Amino acid sequence: MIKSESYTRPFKECCMNMYVPVGLLSYQRQCNIRLLCWKPPAGHLTSLQPDTQDTGACTSILNLLMHRISTNLNMASNVTVQSVLSKISQDHLECSICSCCFKEPKMLDCLHSFCLKCLQELRQHQKTGGTKLTCPLCRRDTQLKRNDVAALPNNFTLGALVDEFTMQEQLLKGQGSEIKCQNCEEENEAISRCSDCNNFLCLECNKAHGRMAKMKHHVVNTLEKLRSGEISYRSKLREQVPKCGKHPDQNVTIYCNTCEQLACTTCSVLDHAKHSLSGQTEAWGRCKCEIAALTAKAELKKRELVAATEGVKNMRKALDRVFAETKYKIDQKIRDRVARMYEEGHVLKEKAEGIYKVRVMTLETAQATNSKEASHAEQKLDEMKGVIDQASCHEILDLKPKLVHNFKELTAKTACMVPEGSSFLDFEGNDMIFPIGRLVSVSEDDQKPILSAQAAELSSQGPSNEMKRCQKKTEIHKFGENKTKFEMASDVAVFSNNEVVILDEKRKHLIGFLPKTLQSPAVSKELKIPGVRKPRRVAVNKADLLVVLVGPFIKTFNREYHRFSDFKPGICRRPNSHPTCLAVDDNNLIAVGYEKEEEISLHNLDGTLITILSSPGIGDYLTSHKQRLIYTDQKAHKLHSIDYSGREVFTTDISTIDRKGSARGVCNDKDGNIYVVIHCLCESDEIHYFDPKGTYMGRVIKGFKHARSLALAPNSDLVVVEESSVALCRHV
Repeated sequence: MIKSESYTRPFKECCMNMYVPVGLLSYQRQCNIRLLCWKPPAGHLTSLQPDTQDTGACTSILNLLMHRISTNLNMASNVTVQSVLSKISQDHLECSICSCCFKEPKMLDCLHSFCLKCLQELRQHQKTGGTKLTCPLCRRDTQLKRNDVAALPNNFTLGALVDEFTMQEQLLKGQGSEIKCQNCEEENEAISRCSDCNNFLCLECNKAHGRMAKMKHHVVNTLEKLRSGEISYRSKLREQVPKCGKHPDQNVTIYCNTCEQLACTTCSVLDHAKHSLSGQTEAWGRCKCEIAALTAKAELKKRELVAATEGVKNMRKALDRVFAETKYKIDQKIRDRVARMYEEGHVLKEKAEGIYKVRVMTLETAQATNSKEASHAEQKLDEMKGVIDQASCHEILDLKPKLVHNFKELTAKTACMVPEGSSFLDFEGNDMIFPIGRLVSVSEDDQKPILSAQAAELSSQGPSNEMKRCQKKTEIHKFGENKTKFEMASDVAVFSNNEVVILDEKRKHLIGFLPKTLQSPAVSKELKIPGVRKPRRVAVNKADLLVVLVGPFIKTFNREYHRFSDFKPGICRRPNSHPTCLAVDDNNLIAVGYEKEEEISLHNLDGTLITILSSPGIGDYLTSHKQRLIYTDQKAHKLHSIDYSGREVFTTDISTIDRKGSARGVCNDKDGNIYVVIHCLCESDEIHYFDPKGTYMGRVIKGFKHARSLALAPNSDLVVVEESSVALCRHV
């Protein structure tokens, strides 16, 4: 188990015996080294980062590391030199393709490096075509210049590190056995190494090396100094200046700002004559500034990503918390519902017990009275039979009046009767299921658009009660290519794209109308929907499903008018009932009204019955908003609202608007404001509106002829159906 120390320490402190380097965990291009150290006396491995930005110091650390491995590894009994070296080489100095130390490493655009030979073989097997080479690690493509892998930039830093590591590996491997001289054929033990010749030297070759004039200035170091880290071996690759690909004898010392590449003097004249050129030093200065700016931006972006990650993490925690709270609320609601059911059951049992006790008392009283009268009648009858059996005919004739009186008195008695149904008591279970609630997956604040400061201030003051006004902007009298006239338009519904569906009751079909836009003209046509014959009411729910009342059936269709589902409402309670109105709510539940039965049945989308509610005065028009049902009572001139539990929300008398008029169609907007069609006998029909509490607010628009129904479009247009036309009205 490696203990990581995230802080940095001075280089000299790392060299002290308190931290014994035994491995290299990471080596980055900007001299950022992380060492694997053995920390006595506790004897645990620790990850430590020396505080240095100097390349020479980094090389010294590497040399020191190798020396420590050879001299102090006995402190780590279960760690070997070969295992540490193998780990360093495998993690940092091996090509991912051939799993060997890098040879002529080339760098791709994604900054991954591979051996030149490995990339050439990879190029032959890849089918990316043209001039692209795909990185085997990240699958990112690199554009090849002149379709040549060798033209990729060399990774001299990585090559130098491999060279330096190989040298240290040779020194450590040669510690237990002799390193042979590479300058002569006598295979003598090497005592030094010439950095310029890149050869190990024995004692004699070392002396001869120093006597030769051409080699007099070569840098020669003893192996002991190299092993101890006193002298750091520095690869010549670090000082190597790249050569021109076209002119191998020339260094690339000129930078073309136009092509963004280094070039030799000849190429700068021949190929970059009209380009912006600068010296390597000047270009390097600008490059450092640009890289520093980009690094700052990248660091900022990294912090943003880290903050975003933390934000998502916190959001996940919040989601887990609210999920647990939601489950608790659901369980609590279930417990409350079960408790109410037990309470209702207890009340019903108490009522049943009260009925039972009263009836038992009645039955026991009747039983005692009848038993007493029966015993008295039996005794009287036995006495009279005894007299008749024992008396003579003279005595019987003499006693006849008394006998007849007793017989008449006996036969005149009546039994104490109890009601016929006194022995009947039963429980009729209610199988109707009412939803315990609904899930809200998006908060209301998230659904609202961002407001300006002024608008936000106004909205914070609550819903506006200012007078609403509308004016007609379009009237439709005909539809289809043949310009067919409406005969009796009676109902209307609107899809989310503002497409209007109109029901013509006399023509017995539906008409689709799409208002004109800036991109397209208005389009109207008859909708030929299979299974829809003699429709009576239409509605569109939040899922953009068309819900149609056809005879006793409710049929739903998708936007392509393919059948989604159908069912017969009220079949469990009223098999022969006839629905007269229809509405859908925000949860896509379907409410069906029955005028004769004065009831509303609430169903799921698949037709499952939820509940049946009493709705006195309901007729042909019904709407819904936030688990409230709103309908007009044409006979009593009232506007009613009940909730899903059957409780009255409000009842508003609308006869004050027009005593001779009647209320027809009804709809509501997203804020719960209610719009009602008022049919006036003497004047034109009008649209009036009420607030969500049923309070009358005023007239919206007038001037309609035989208006029947209405609906609000998503663009806030009010669509009013007259018998012979359809009017689109906009708010003003």
